[in-house]
Amino acid sequence: MRTPAELQEVLRGIVVIQFTPFKSATELDEPGIRKNTSYLIDSGLVTGRGVLVAGGSNGQCFNMSSEERKRLLEIVIDEARGRVPVLGCPNHTSTHLVIDLAKHAERAGADGLMVLPTYYQTPDDTSIYKHYEAITNETKLGIMVYNNQWVTSRDMPIPLLKKLADIESIVALKDCTPSFEKMWATGVELADKINIISCFGFTRGPCDYIAGAVGAICRLANFAPKLSLDWDEAARARDMDRLGDLYAKMMPFEDLFAEVGEDQAQALGMRAMEMVGLSGGQFLRLPLYEPPQEQKDRLRKVMASAGLL
Repeated sequence: MRTPAELQEVLRGIVVIQFTPFKSATELDEPGIRKNTSYLIDSGLVTGRGVLVAGGSNGQCFNMSSEERKRLLEIVIDEARGRVPVLGCPNHTSTHLVIDLAKHAERAGADGLMVLPTYYQTPDDTSIYKHYEAITNETKLGIMVYNNQWVTSRDMPIPLLKKLADIESIVALKDCTPSFEKMWATGVELADKINIISCFGFTRGPCDYIAGAVGAICRLANFAPKLSLDWDEAARARDMDRLGDLYAKMMPFEDLFAEVGEDQAQALGMRAMEMVGLSGGQFLRLPLYEPPQEQKDRLRKVMASAGLL
């Protein structure tokens, strides 16, 4: 477990929202979770180059009970053994439920938290601020604020983000604003105060890095961590030739994922994990369902073209 200041020092690079494999509708694939976690670390996702987030949206937090979410985090922390920062993701529909998961994350030894505003009901600025204030009063962990308008129906305005950044234990912002102009303005206002992480991975990452981001979310890293780390290195170096080569390998994945839709992109991503020898789970919980063979065949071709098979 790290202090908020210590977390801010290392919260950068490729941030992996880990896929969660299941054995059934009631059972996590615990050996698979361990295998997948170790693979990421052994592939170079270590302190200073990346961060793991257990139980985020790409990890199907919506498909797990609170007890499963707690157990998942415990497994990832135990397997990581301090080699890479691990964040809990205690997002929920009410502040008191978030606090319950946040307190567990602290007891389990998490390095920090990635926290959304409450969702389902659309919160106003006061509600959002009080939400984060209440959480920081109940845990010593550092927090990465998660601005995602597709989940909360709010793109947090910059004055609110500035006010949140004044809370001592808030050390980072995962920003999903669709507006690059706003991302740039946020960087101007906050990049020297908190760490900004781009939600858009390699698709907009280099531009967001120029705007002040120090890391990026990349779901491809679940099954292609070395490719993702190479991208991060090239983006930081502004190496456009290398980025061009990497985009040629990475964009076909996003094209396919965009075509099948967000939920099925997760299902395909989990099948990509199996193609490289990891655990994609024996069971897909609805609303995810088994991709048709045609999609898996196309995925295999993309994997081969990227040099992953």
